[in-house]
Amino acid sequence: MEAYINGMQHTLSHLSGQRIEPLDFSDDRLGHLLTHFSKATYWHAIEQDLNACSMEVHALSQDVIRCDATTVSGDHDVTDGGWCSLGTAKMIRRGRRSK
Repeated sequence: MEAYINGMQHTLSHLSGQRIEPLDFSDDRLGHLLTHFSKATYWHAIEQDLNACSMEVHALSQDVIRCDATTVSGDHDVTDGGWCSLGTAKMIRRGRRSK
């Protein structure tokens, strides 16, 4: 990660408005960050913010339905019918709550 940051230092500093150094992304610091973010109280807020910015809904033909598998999971409120709402557009999808 430090090598990547070294190559992107100027860009990341410009985009974030902060001085970015390769050692800011050392294994020790990233480990501490992951430990902090793995706590449910922090991660749920992060996940909600990410989903609010990254979900899109498209009006697609329903003649063919394609189901793709994913390697990620989420913690969402699921109704009795198995529906859950995601993102600011409240995209509805069929699913089961992962534990």
